[in-house]
Amino acid sequence: MTLFVTTTIEDTALIEQIADRIVADPDVSPYSSKMAAMIEIILTHCNGTPLDLPALLTAEPASFWHDVVGIARHLDRDTGKLSASFMPRHVQKSRPHP
Repeated sequence: MTLFVTTTIEDTALIEQIADRIVADPDVSPYSSKMAAMIEIILTHCNGTPLDLPALLTAEPASFWHDVVGIARHLDRDTGKLSASFMPRHVQKSRPHP
């Protein structure tokens, strides 16, 4: 399945900063590269679970890693959706997506 996603310039900049934070701690990070982290955050954000990106970027470590590791474990890479058994802590309350 091919997924097409669109993010704003602002969202992409925040996602890149989040990915930098993820790969800065390789002992905890579930991702081996910044690009892999960015792709999965983008897929999550654009396919049914819009993340509160500023809040995720500045989250305290326990909440940050809860979301990052949960996304890595529960993302269906075919659909870009998270399994129903996981919900990130940093989700936007309501926001139309471009």
